[in-house]
Amino acid sequence: MGLGYPRVSFKSPSSTFLEGWMAMSKEVDVPRPIVQAPLHKELPVKLRVGRGFSVPELKAVGLDVKRARRLGLKVDERRDSRHEENVNILKEFLAKIPQSSRTR
Repeated sequence: MGLGYPRVSFKSPSSTFLEGWMAMSKEVDVPRPIVQAPLHKELPVKLRVGRGFSVPELKAVGLDVKRARRLGLKVDERRDSRHEENVNILKEFLAKIPQSSRTR
């Protein structure tokens, strides 16, 4: 129903490639990290959902920041701690994703 103008797609090939990555990771639920909430010393440790996985947690699994973001994972570069729960969550997530999408 246009005025005879040609249809133009402004999507570059790289953006469609990344959309494929995101669609692949959307098939599997993207996990969220677990972190310790900042509390006073006398109170017990409280766990909550974090902002993103830390860089040491990603390196423990064999991912770098760029590849983790392509898979749809959130990364918190400010955090330096490495929680084993998050490493296990990442290992389970990578086991669900096909091998071909991890190595690109």
